[in-house]
Amino acid sequence: MNDHIENNTLEKLFLCPDELSKQEKEDINSHLENCSLCSEHSAKLKEFYKDLNTNLDIPPTERDEALAEKFFARKRLALPAMAKELPEKIDNALSTFVEIIEPYHKPLAQRIIRYIKIHPVRFASATSVIGFAMVLAFLVVRPIFKDTNPAYARAKDEFLVVYNKEGRELWRKHIGQGYDWEKTLRDANPGDLENYLSTVDADNDGKSEVVATFSWIPKHDWKRYIVCFNSDGTLRWKRGYDKKATFGNQSFPNDFQMLRFIVGDFDRDQKIDLFVTGSQEPYFPTIVLRLNPANGDPLAEYLHPGNITHLLHKDLDGDGVEEILLGGTNNGLNRADLTVIDPRLLEGHAPTSPDYVPRGVSTGMEKFYIIFPRTDLQTLARQKRNYVQELRLIPGGIEVHIIEYFGELLLGPYFHFDDAMRCTGVTDEDLFVRFHQKMEAEGKLTKKLDAQYYEELRRGVQYWDGEKFVNYTTMNKKYLSITPQNTTR
Repeated sequence: MNDHIENNTLEKLFLCPDELSKQEKEDINSHLENCSLCSEHSAKLKEFYKDLNTNLDIPPTERDEALAEKFFARKRLALPAMAKELPEKIDNALSTFVEIIEPYHKPLAQRIIRYIKIHPVRFASATSVIGFAMVLAFLVVRPIFKDTNPAYARAKDEFLVVYNKEGRELWRKHIGQGYDWEKTLRDANPGDLENYLSTVDADNDGKSEVVATFSWIPKHDWKRYIVCFNSDGTLRWKRGYDKKATFGNQSFPNDFQMLRFIVGDFDRDQKIDLFVTGSQEPYFPTIVLRLNPANGDPLAEYLHPGNITHLLHKDLDGDGVEEILLGGTNNGLNRADLTVIDPRLLEGHAPTSPDYVPRGVSTGMEKFYIIFPRTDLQTLARQKRNYVQELRLIPGGIEVHIIEYFGELLLGPYFHFDDAMRCTGVTDEDLFVRFHQKMEAEGKLTKKLDAQYYEELRRGVQYWDGEKFVNYTTMNKKYLSITPQNTTR
């Protein structure tokens, strides 16, 4: 063996030890025990590769990249002429990196850039092995450091645009006219953007996927589907509801439009859950699906005889499981409704009148099912039902805005619930008060908006006990007959 171990040999020891024989390894280790210089050099190499493995995902700054591009642009011109020398230079490239990199505890790309700043003369040489090695590193290694993991997505200027955590665009897809959350969609759709477009690691592989629905875009080809894209923008899966449904005497084809969804580990089992609502035009009936986010396969379903306008989640009782909250209206009961479902017990159908019961489906396992009274304005309303206009999570409870239609006006009171789902009070809104007082002045209403008025509304909130509706807070007996902790997914 020479006086010192060659760089290439040490590189093999750390990068591809299988290429060294047992005897070669023993000779190297023996030399390192007796040569302090090689031992120190070996330790630096080892530390470098350890540091490199922990820093692969950290990209250089934009300023560093711009400087590197400036230097590397000159070197690329020399590459064709050096094609014959390529094998030798690649063989020596890693040993050259040691001089460039080993003193600096920074990601590889940044260390190369730092070397350029410090050694511009050596780098400028057209025949420099170091210069060529750095060109090779920039062109071949640099893509490894690009953060290609989606962090969030936007609906903007007709495009679905996906970004990494640094705000750099990764990819985009053209969706169509009107696909812009800030300009055209936010005011027309209940909920947040995350109910229609979200990123999530669907299969726990460390890479995020993008989930989206498009029913809110006129005439879009994918209105009937919830769609999942891989981290690189390729289609992973798309899922519709392919069953026919019969509610009472009304049958509906399998063309439900997928509306809004939520994703998260709601039951705290270390697996991502995906719940999506879909409805027929005009918003009756509605289905709620739980899907496997990794492949889109259906896991459970719940049928609702009306429209569901809001889909939220909250851990109401502090047990670590986030309940699924559904707000809408029940066509069979002609009442606005609020449904609270344990994510592990999604099944059956909502309580309703016999004419709206879905055929062949058992009653549901709701934790709570609540319907709301109508105000004295109902005799003047344009429709026979009230609706959940807004469902909002507040500290210690939930706020539900119940509205009725009066020509172009949509107005009504706010119902407040604590986390035990007790209705704690009812409050008004200015538009509701002004309209009510106007109807009083015209002699169309006789009740006054006083404390008794709002207390009567609060007492008018009804709960499903599993058999009938009652005027006190209670859970569904069918839910109480099951121990949720013993259920399986």
